[in-house]
Amino acid sequence: DGADDANGMLGLSGNVGATRINMSARVSGKRETFALTNLHAQPDAKLRIGGVVESDDAGPVLALIGLNRVPATDKRPGRFAVSMNGPLGGELQFEGSIDAGPIDVAGKGTLHRLATGLAGLDLSEVAGTIGGEKVRGRLAFLIGEAPRVDGAIEVEALNAPATIAAAIGIPVSRDPGAPAVGWSTEPFTQNAPNLTGRIAFKAQQARFLPEVVARNLHGVARFSQSELVFENVMGE
Repeated sequence: DGADDANGMLGLSGNVGATRINMSARVSGKRETFALTNLHAQPDAKLRIGGVVESDDAGPVLALIGLNRVPATDKRPGRFAVSMNGPLGGELQFEGSIDAGPIDVAGKGTLHRLATGLAGLDLSEVAGTIGGEKVRGRLAFLIGEAPRVDGAIEVEALNAPATIAAAIGIPVSRDPGAPAVGWSTEPFTQNAPNLTGRIAFKAQQARFLPEVVARNLHGVARFSQSELVFENVMGE
């Protein structure tokens, strides 16, 4: 490094309730980087952030990221990991993964600031399993007081109640005497206040009830804090 180069580091490690958190952030650049309030004035300064949140039970990890209504019946550990790097004050390359309850998904994309001043997270590659079924697609998040998610997902086989519950947090049946595939009788409750979104979906096979199966299903799920609407749903 040159004589004018400097680095700054910040670390956070500890417990929040039942979760263990280990995070770090590092900024590298010219010495004047650390004296300026206008981050965009230092295009050569680099930022790197990494973090892991873990718990012995998946529930606390799911709750921490707003998915507290997702059922985590197997009681296995939960883990959420994230890393970001790029120019300070600019677009950051993002990679993240969550392995908790019925969700085991990883994604990569970019985190950037929009013209409105809000943050946007575009995940161009999302892949993994939800409810034991393979899923892939893309998602775009608007981060702010009125969060929003839009995107498209594809699955080979869709257990409709379990997958929808895992994706947006509506409850599935917990009645021990109920069929393995069943909708809950509990009222619909959204996880994140004011969350809205629109997700296009495709499934080679979708099971809504043990005796109700559709093939080549596709459509759009539009949701808000108080409603879930399926539009343009077609299948065989």
